[in-house]
Amino acid sequence: MIKNKLARKMCVLATVCCLGFASVPVSAATIDFNVTVGGSGSQDPLSQRTSKNDGEQRAYFTPTYSSVGSGAALEAFSYKIGDSSTKTSSVYMGPGNLGYTQTAGYKKTAAAGLQYAMQSVAAMGRINLKGKYCP
Repeated sequence: MIKNKLARKMCVLATVCCLGFASVPVSAATIDFNVTVGGSGSQDPLSQRTSKNDGEQRAYFTPTYSSVGSGAALEAFSYKIGDSSTKTSSVYMGPGNLGYTQTAGYKKTAAAGLQYAMQSVAAMGRINLKGKYCP
């Protein structure tokens, strides 16, 4: 009887430990971006590069600030440094979707542990956009 109680306690403890370790989330690095595109003047269309720490085949883009009230937008995508064929489809960001996270799937398998960046081009007008990017 004592052996049965001890065996049950050990089984419950092992189950709790397994569930605890299995629920540890793994995610890619999220970085801030500050890009300027369109019109004339200084252009800075690239985010800083960051490592992709997971195997998820999507990138996330969240604009949080826009230098214009309306009438401008940018097109952005994520790509692997050194291999521009490993990239996502495009997302469009501007003052109309601040705070809204958009996702885009990679067109080719995006391996974890490598460096990725966000590249942007003017879709309409000149814009400075700040936000969060997760490859």
